[in-house]
Amino acid sequence: MILPRTRPGALAAAVALIMLVAGCGGDDDSAETTATTPTTATTSSESSAPAEESSTTTEGGDDDTTTTEAEGPDADEPKPDDPGADEPKPDASPDDAALAEAVTLASDDFTDEWTAEEDDDEGPEITDCLTEVDLAAVTLAEFDSPTFGQESDDGSQVIGVGSTGIVLDSAKDAEAVLDEALSNQFAGCALDQLLASFRESGAEVPEADLSPAPGVEAMADQTAVLNGFFTVEDPGDGTTYEGEISVWFIRTENVISGVSVFDLGDTSFAETVDAVTAAVADKHAAELG
Repeated sequence: MILPRTRPGALAAAVALIMLVAGCGGDDDSAETTATTPTTATTSSESSAPAEESSTTTEGGDDDTTTTEAEGPDADEPKPDDPGADEPKPDASPDDAALAEAVTLASDDFTDEWTAEEDDDEGPEITDCLTEVDLAAVTLAEFDSPTFGQESDDGSQVIGVGSTGIVLDSAKDAEAVLDEALSNQFAGCALDQLLASFRESGAEVPEADLSPAPGVEAMADQTAVLNGFFTVEDPGDGTTYEGEISVWFIRTENVISGVSVFDLGDTSFAETVDAVTAAVADKHAAELG
């Protein structure tokens, strides 16, 4: 994650955005990286620019007692007959995890002017908006890249890039995911999550939009794109900043790469979108033919 330094309210909201739209899984599979930036800038498609334990408390007399619902040495172990118990995916392969990582952005795809930072926060993900496919049930492997970013010295210009690789158990499920990503329902849900992410950080959002962009030329078997814009008002000094966001889903067979680019201020947004999506498309071609 790109750490905010000069405008905590607006920047914290903006950098949270990139993890929301790109993140599809936990942090355990993320790579450790230090500093990086896009090295290619060509693509055949254009981007239009406008991402516990539960407890119960019982009161009795003068004493309040808190009891944990799951207790004992095996409390955290799923029971074999428990409907929530994790079961191995029958078609999973040891190569699935490596493939999920191979189709995400890495340090070598960026120049030294960019930073790369991991995200330790857990929160809502854009894939929570999917209703046609139970993504958790059909995912064999997934990998979240670091957040790659640049920020001007005065903090007035910020750009960030994130990516996720997902291997599903069938091409049919993967195709259904991209089909739904182009729906107004998905775009509206994703926009609601983005707005919530901003507001939780204390920033006001006077304007925002995220809409499907049908007709974008497929960069692999299938491509789905959402483009949008937003304005963020810093609660500290009332300054308003304008930003753009582009979210891409690139699919080859049963493998999906999610790529998101956002910015605040005047940046190389369109060029960066072209560069990173072309890099991911090349990875699909290299890994999946």
